[in-house]
Amino acid sequence: VRTNPEDTMEVVYKSIQVDFPAATLTDYPGKRQAIFRSDPLVAEVHLSPCSSVPLVMPTEFPFMPGEFGDRDPNLAQMREILEVSFKEYVSYKTDDGGYVFQHTSQDVSRSSLAVLKPVVRHLDGIIKGRKVGFLSAVGKPREGKSTLLTLIGRHFMETRGANVGTDIFRASDSTGTACTAGLWVSTTELTQCRSQSNRAQLDLDSVVLLLDLEGLFADQPGQRPDYFVQLFTIVAVLSSSMILNSKIDNTVDERFKGFPGQLAALFRSFYEQNTWFRDHKPSVVYLARDWRMPQSLEDDRKDWKEAEFRAAEPGTESAAAMNFIKEAFGAVEFCTLGTPVEGQSRLDVLNKPLAP
Repeated sequence: VRTNPEDTMEVVYKSIQVDFPAATLTDYPGKRQAIFRSDPLVAEVHLSPCSSVPLVMPTEFPFMPGEFGDRDPNLAQMREILEVSFKEYVSYKTDDGGYVFQHTSQDVSRSSLAVLKPVVRHLDGIIKGRKVGFLSAVGKPREGKSTLLTLIGRHFMETRGANVGTDIFRASDSTGTACTAGLWVSTTELTQCRSQSNRAQLDLDSVVLLLDLEGLFADQPGQRPDYFVQLFTIVAVLSSSMILNSKIDNTVDERFKGFPGQLAALFRSFYEQNTWFRDHKPSVVYLARDWRMPQSLEDDRKDWKEAEFRAAEPGTESAAAMNFIKEAFGAVEFCTLGTPVEGQSRLDVLNKPLAP
């Protein structure tokens, strides 16, 4: 973005947000520090568009900026979205250099959730009365859900020849800190092909949006156990298709049984007490990430069936968990995504089908 000598940064921000709501500006060419409205005019800046927005958020949550502190680009975008564009939150700086965001009109708690109504209206403007499908990814923290959804979104856009230049969802950084809070939705409309046999013709009567959910099962201070039940219920009801994302090497790994077991323990009581939920069953794919078995997807699925059989030993916790998953969501497809290796490109990984 080039600026005019007579402009102020406030004017620049107002001009870019006509076409890019909630976008922020960073220094150019470094793109590492945020440029504020109150800053002196900068001749050349980088535009960071807002490619996803929070749909459901805790009414209070912490945010720890990176090495540039108050000028951290992710902090700047969070404040731009929640405080300036949608005017739903205020933020306060804490003694440790972090920030706390609090909802302006609801009781604040790290276990209470708020649906951001301005975001719902914003999505209406994207959908424009068309059929909409939501693809979500759920799983434990820091297991690549946000990265996976970003790559799926890029694949959608590359298929239709669109320009790909930004991450859709913010991913965990090298410090190992999980960064997704609540439920986020992509703002870039993704279009499907009308059929597998005619991939050149796009279905312009429908739109696909991506849902990125906070990692489940995290033990966060001040959060009640039902916090994740609420989050999972919302994403399950919205989703047309849901990816159960799990990092496991093979079906013998104990973590193979652990994730369905945790999900069943989390959600079974709610499911049994709320029969209305049974009317909605998203299609579900169990995605094994960082898979190391050098074989075909068909052989992977055979291993999955054998593992299901082993896990279904009558009277065991794993059998009860698998039976609950099938009852709640119907048939579960099994797919694998191999561990990236040297010489393997991103498209090599993406082109392995996520569903038959």
